[in-house]
Amino acid sequence: MADAGSEIWIDLDAVLGRFISKRMRAVIALAGLANALTAILYLVALLYPQIFVEGFVRGYISLTGYSMTNTINGNGIYMPNIDAVKTVSLATAVYTFVLLAMSTASTALVYKRRYVTASALAYGVSLSLEIVSGVLRYLTQAFSADASTILAIARNGNTIRLATSAGIIEYPGIETLKTVAYRMVFEAPYTLLIPLTVAVALSLAAIVWTIYLYGKYVEPAIAVEKRVWTKIKGAKKLLTTQTPIAVALILILAVASAGTFAYSPMQLSTAPVAPPTTFQQPQTTYCIALTRASRGAVVYTDFETYPVPGWTSRGGSWGSTAAGYKGNTLSGQDNDGGIGWASQYYWATSVSSYSSLWVSVKTRLASGAETYRGIVLIDSTLQRLYEISIYNGYLYIWSYVGSWNQHASATISGYSRDAWYTVVIIYIVTGNSISITAYIYDVRGNRVATASATITGTRFFQPSYVGVEVDRIIGTSTVYFDDFIVSTSDPRTITVQNVPVGYSVWLWDNLGNLVASATATTSHIALNVVTDAVVGTGIDGRIVVRFPDGVPCLVYTSGDAILGGDTYSLTTGTLSWSPGANYTSVAVSAAISSSSASVTGFIVSSIYNSDSKPYYARLLLSDCIECTYLTANITIRNSTYTSQPIRIVGGAPATTSTDWVVIAPSTRSNISFSGYFTAAGRSGTVFMLLQYCTQLGGGVCVYYPIKIAVSS
Repeated sequence: MADAGSEIWIDLDAVLGRFISKRMRAVIALAGLANALTAILYLVALLYPQIFVEGFVRGYISLTGYSMTNTINGNGIYMPNIDAVKTVSLATAVYTFVLLAMSTASTALVYKRRYVTASALAYGVSLSLEIVSGVLRYLTQAFSADASTILAIARNGNTIRLATSAGIIEYPGIETLKTVAYRMVFEAPYTLLIPLTVAVALSLAAIVWTIYLYGKYVEPAIAVEKRVWTKIKGAKKLLTTQTPIAVALILILAVASAGTFAYSPMQLSTAPVAPPTTFQQPQTTYCIALTRASRGAVVYTDFETYPVPGWTSRGGSWGSTAAGYKGNTLSGQDNDGGIGWASQYYWATSVSSYSSLWVSVKTRLASGAETYRGIVLIDSTLQRLYEISIYNGYLYIWSYVGSWNQHASATISGYSRDAWYTVVIIYIVTGNSISITAYIYDVRGNRVATASATITGTRFFQPSYVGVEVDRIIGTSTVYFDDFIVSTSDPRTITVQNVPVGYSVWLWDNLGNLVASATATTSHIALNVVTDAVVGTGIDGRIVVRFPDGVPCLVYTSGDAILGGDTYSLTTGTLSWSPGANYTSVAVSAAISSSSASVTGFIVSSIYNSDSKPYYARLLLSDCIECTYLTANITIRNSTYTSQPIRIVGGAPATTSTDWVVIAPSTRSNISFSGYFTAAGRSGTVFMLLQYCTQLGGGVCVYYPIKIAVSS
């Protein structure tokens, strides 16, 4: 004891140190460690991302904020999109970090033998962690809205299809990864509750035991002197260290608690915009069928075989060769054995009942000296003839009635002795006279000579047989003939009637060669076939009618010969075209042909891309109802490419999708249908989807429904 009036210094930690056991010291240290572990777990829950996302969108979300980025055209370059920080969560994290530091300090103080401060600090931190636990529970409840939003969009990485009024939108799902922080908060919350419970229990035990020892041993010691409380070293530390810490904790806790109600969850908002790709109305006048209205040909042959059925010869040496204008050709040599010491090969059926006929043949001097070659008109007695021929650069009209007589001649412009020439004549018998007009055309269809004559008197007769003739002057020559036709109508043209103005007609032979084409300026089109009056090799061939933009409107396959002088009639219809909301769906109905000879074509719809970037589109076949008799091809066409078709054959899908077509910015592409029924009075409905995507074969995709109703 000191004298009265003297100051007494008592070190509380030193006094308590004599009464605190090693086991109790361990409890105080463990309380600090438990607090530190709890704070670390809370910091992980607060700061570490709860969910990582990968794929079309990548990023993370955590209790303190989130960051989302998206790819540019799938090339691996990521650009920032959404980045946000939750202020209250960040304040709680800072507060928890302070508690972690204080927990660490309380444990360190045990080893410094500062038991009063250590136990008080551990107890204060554990109580503060209780508050943090409450804040954390609130944050996790608010965060669950953010998490559910992300997880709903993600759909576990699977492709997502959403039905909208604009059709179906498809986009690749986002792959999500739930982290250990997510599992602690949502799946195993006991990982946060257990260490907190342990920390509170240990801290409470430490502080209660410290208070007990303080009351039992320290208070009696300081009661001996009234002024001792102002000078007690331990009390001074309590006032100078723990009080500011307690005040600071209270302030931080108040800020964190007040900020709890300022949590702003993630928000997703959408604003409707016009779709970048829409259906647009196509040409509504389309082609249903093409039929042959009339045929002027009396007889025709392309001389593909020899002998020609129904033909005979007077003199000459005749045969077949593969050196024709197209395919095989008739070859002939004169031996002076026919009428007028010439040689004839002719159709042995009389045409004497006709008062007027057109005749056309293609001829070429193949080898040898110049020789007369061309068309012959023979009388019924096989003694007289008219010859319209080419010789040495001239067009001639001759007659032989016991002797030869020249009636007309004309120079052939640009003559070449071994070139193909087309000889076309028309003869008209009137009373006792015959008028013959002859034309010569070169291989490009240019008229290079014209001659005419009217024959009367003793040299007049009614032609009965028509054919070709070779008449040599000297030496031996070989002449070729091709494309022979006798017709009541002009064989130089093929007429197509009822063609809408602006539509075009294209004629192809059976060998795949374009013979003629023309665009309608009136309702009739005359195709110039003077160079190939018996189109191709005299079988098959195609007539294609096209819309003004070049898309096929109809394909006609004759299955027979297509001949000069033919007249065809086009049947057209009006397409019923009905768009859906925002022009993102379409329904059409049309009548089509009931014959494979005429394949009906129409534009189902135009596709317009109003965006500044390209899209990639294809067609998908969904269903075909009552299509048993339907055969059809459905494609997407742009200015440079036509897709592989969806094919329906006899009602059965042969292919169910097209390949991809680029729809360039500010351009139109067309969905084209071509098909026919194999029987009349049939109907069917084709259901399809137009799929267009931001990337080739993927990215974000949209599906527009298409309905095509057809009948025959």
